Amino acid sequence: MAICMNCGADGRAARYCASCGNPFAPTPAAAASAQPAADLPENIAGVLCYSLWALTGVIFLVLEPYRSSKLIRFHAWQSILTSGALFVTWFAILMVASILRFIPLIGVPIALIIVNVFGLAMTGLWILLMWKAFQGGSLSLPWISRFAQKQA
Repeated sequence: MAICMNCGADGRAARYCASCGNPFAPTPAAAASAQPAADLPENIAGVLCYSLWALTGVIFLVLEPYRSSKLIRFHAWQSILTSGALFVTWFAILMVASILRFIPLIGVPIALIIVNVFGLAMTGLWILLMWKAFQGGSLSLPWISRFAQKQA
């Protein structure tokens, strides 16, 4: 269905208005349905699965155009599982560091070194996962990748 932009007359199958002769403009609904949906490429969606840790992994598992892609589901599951594993490990590292700080003289520096090294390693792993997803591949993590592959 089209509407004449000049006089507002309706036109069903005609290309030009019967009243004034101007061409019809498609209605906003017809124009929107004629345009294809703008989906993200798989590699960008894979990177975004890791962007906000497990949260974006869950979001991409729920969103309809992306949950049908096996690669995106893999990255979403790997993001969720890796986030969980790193959260548990980070909590354990902080517990060890809080115990180490009671050792006189060397406890606090050792605790700081352990926490900072693990934090850098965690950040590096996350950047590497995002980089591999951007390249269209995946990084194979022990246990996590196998489980993510089964879920995808």
